[in-house]
Amino acid sequence: MPGTLLATENEEALALLEQTALAMESLEGITFSFKDYGTGNRAEKYLLIEGTGYLTAARGELGAIGLLEGTTGSGADAIAHRIFLDGETVFAQDNDKETVWTSPLYRFGALLMYFNRGEILAMLSSPETFRNLQEYGPKIEGSKEYDGTVCNIITLSFQGGREGYRAFIGKEDSIIRRMEHSFGENGADGTQIFELSNVHPKKIERAKLPARFFEETYPKKDFSMGSMAIGDTFPDWSLEIEDGKQISSESLRGKVVLLDFWATWCAPCRAAMQGLQTIHEEYADQEVRVIGLQVHDKKDPAPFLAELGITYPTYKGDQVVEIVGKAIKVQNLPALFVVSPEGKLVDYFLSYSGKSTDRKIRQAIEQSL
Repeated sequence: MPGTLLATENEEALALLEQTALAMESLEGITFSFKDYGTGNRAEKYLLIEGTGYLTAARGELGAIGLLEGTTGSGADAIAHRIFLDGETVFAQDNDKETVWTSPLYRFGALLMYFNRGEILAMLSSPETFRNLQEYGPKIEGSKEYDGTVCNIITLSFQGGREGYRAFIGKEDSIIRRMEHSFGENGADGTQIFELSNVHPKKIERAKLPARFFEETYPKKDFSMGSMAIGDTFPDWSLEIEDGKQISSESLRGKVVLLDFWATWCAPCRAAMQGLQTIHEEYADQEVRVIGLQVHDKKDPAPFLAELGITYPTYKGDQVVEIVGKAIKVQNLPALFVVSPEGKLVDYFLSYSGKSTDRKIRQAIEQSL
């Protein structure tokens, strides 16, 4: 009976996250006030930012169009924070260099948002974020009123319990009101907190979004952390797989190659691999190869692959990620790379957003056939 009860609670939490994702997809727009700050050992790293956020009715390829405008400090010491997401590309203001850094969301955009304290915008704008959270074993803690709204509270942990989330989601509208990101076991290393208030779902047209700053002022620069450019030659690599046999970049010349760096502990990797399996089956009769490379992970992959029904080849790939990582700064998993038959980098994906990412991958493959 206890096991049945736990399974039921987990199913309720999964259903609530899916309901939240659907609510985000159906929003015509939203305005809100926000606070972003740290507590405990994270207080100095995450100084208080207060401001206003907007999401519009218009949606890009990967999510909603939105803007965060906030300030740290006050008076002469105040620092402005502005992050704009047009559904596909992230724009972030760099006050020191008088620059607006940009990157597609699926490349370094997610990292750019993280560096510039824009996680709450990323979460609100991409319903797939909530679907990815389903892989972390969510549980319903209970309900509590926050900012005048009764919220369901969902908890989940990852990185072996070293990090966790506690999300407050409105019972009536399924809009997130508060998110606590804890570090260390039981939050021993501090917590980053996002709070939303004055939440007003309403239709907002993109033309009315106060984002002209990003279109008319500071020059824009590509945020790629010094990585190789699209069209450059992908790094040569080789891997011994079994019985002295090798697979290498050279042996795959003449084929479109989709490399997937993944780990069993990575929840988004699980979602991505199911999408890649479909792509593998679609292109089985063409010169396209999907190859999985398990990295930073000592677990036996066989049970994991069997559970997901993965049939494309996968190998231990730590030595390959070291080589590729010198050319492209692989900060997160999954990391996906499409390489042309001539060995050129066609595109890469450092985050996964479900079907929208799958579409981008297919576009890269079709471009190379």
